[in-house]
Amino acid sequence: MPDDLFLRTEVEPYIDNLYLQSALLRRHRDSAAIHLLRAFEDWSRWATVKSLLARQRVQFHATIRWAHEAIPWALRWVWADCPKDGSAPLDLDWDVYGEATELLQFGFKFYQLSRCFILYSRGFFGVEAAKEKKRVRFFFRSDAEQRRDAASLMYSIMQDNAPVPAAVVNFLAANMPVIRTILPYYIDKTGEFSIRCETPPDMLEYFKRWAALQVEDMRFEMPGTWEFGEYNLDQFRSFWMSVLSIALAHVTAHNPGGQRSRHARWRNREFSDSND
Repeated sequence: MPDDLFLRTEVEPYIDNLYLQSALLRRHRDSAAIHLLRAFEDWSRWATVKSLLARQRVQFHATIRWAHEAIPWALRWVWADCPKDGSAPLDLDWDVYGEATELLQFGFKFYQLSRCFILYSRGFFGVEAAKEKKRVRFFFRSDAEQRRDAASLMYSIMQDNAPVPAAVVNFLAANMPVIRTILPYYIDKTGEFSIRCETPPDMLEYFKRWAALQVEDMRFEMPGTWEFGEYNLDQFRSFWMSVLSIALAHVTAHNPGGQRSRHARWRNREFSDSND
């Protein structure tokens, strides 16, 4: 059997149906979808914040890219193949969360495999099939093509993930220690995996400044006086900056690098006082 025929009649159908082995697809669609989105949010939030604060631009971009390449496939499978009759609890279940994470990871691998098939179909990749070993190897047809693909990837990183503004980097270096010290006193644990945080006005000013620095660095070339309905673009941008400041406060409060709740800190203080 020629390599192309083997690839199309045996390998491709096998890969297309491999996702059906996922345990998550036996869960109710509502529960599966909400846990999949939780896994996606956690990966996007924690890993990107960590690389951002460490000034790791490539890792920051790769993390976002990984999550966004994986979620469309995983969510499509859940929506199409999970049972949807009746209702299901939407509370966090760690077993379901683990299954969702596994499907998300497979979604990323599936995307890469799909890319290989597309590049092969368009003549950029060659293929070798070792049928007796059930192994297929995709490869660039030339070193020049491989270098061009790598250069294209790096270019997309530079274009899609602009450098973190120096003003933001300096602001975080100077003020994040203060935020991490004070904010935990305003965090209450409301459940096993949930918190409530009432950010005081003085602390919120830090996040407003963070958001303002982020917005100042963004290109915005349309006239701010343009009106859409009852609002102009300057007002819309101001509103967006307010939403961003709240989002930054929310993400920081949930950062597992983590803020202990004020109850935990008071318990530690009481323990220390009792042993003085």
